[in-house]
Amino acid sequence: MGVHLVFDAVDLPCQDAIVVPTPGSDGAVFLIRDGDHVLVGTTDSFFDGPLDQPRALPDHVDLILMRLNAALPHAKIGREHVRSSFA
Repeated sequence: MGVHLVFDAVDLPCQDAIVVPTPGSDGAVFLIRDGDHVLVGTTDSFFDGPLDQPRALPDHVDLILMRLNAALPHAKIGREHVRSSFA
């Protein structure tokens, strides 16, 4: 299952689609600008729940935020900046 977070572009300026390696791990984050928002993802987690009900769990959100802040430490993005999430 892939989890994605949506941010206001004001909070996370990004003009293009980029993939940024996460320092200290084998992971990476991608950022895609879409109008006034930026989509950030993803996790790749096993999901054994109903296929019509996937959702972003708190651990998934924390993982994406950790990777995002490791990759872009100047961004200082927290849960308060998350506008939406989906899986």
